[in-house]
Amino acid sequence: MKNTTLRFWAVALLGLAGLTACRQDEGPSTTDLLTQSPWITTSMTVDPVALVNGRVTSDVFRNLPPCDQDDLFELTAEGRYFFTEGPTRCQPQRPQVVEEGTWVMKDDKVFTLSVTSSTGFPVDWNIVEVTPERLQVVYAVPRGGIIYTYNRTFARAPGR
Repeated sequence: MKNTTLRFWAVALLGLAGLTACRQDEGPSTTDLLTQSPWITTSMTVDPVALVNGRVTSDVFRNLPPCDQDDLFELTAEGRYFFTEGPTRCQPQRPQVVEEGTWVMKDDKVFTLSVTSSTGFPVDWNIVEVTPERLQVVYAVPRGGIIYTYNRTFARAPGR
């Protein structure tokens, strides 16, 4: 009887150890990753091509002035978002907050931005990838009867 009890507990402990060893740490949620700290755009393309600063191009980011390339994008846990001026400003008198609004997760791969200004409209941003250091989204914007699809990649803002 002692031998059987001892074997039972040995097998039970090994089984329990195996279960906990196989359990994956789920890590932070998508919302946690999005709201952890501000993002900075590292690339942005559009399809079909569009007029960007006087040039017809698909590479939006490369055709932005450096003072716009360092702007920050921040999502808060309270459901607000902000595009703000980065370290270099195109116009010193321009407000720090360039655009703001609300956002909400629709599911684990899509969040919707709603711009506060009267000219804004809700836009679904589809998450291609989100990690602690990188965010890639795709979103569509209708303009003049054409739907422009943007592919935008962000990195964590330095020093944040």
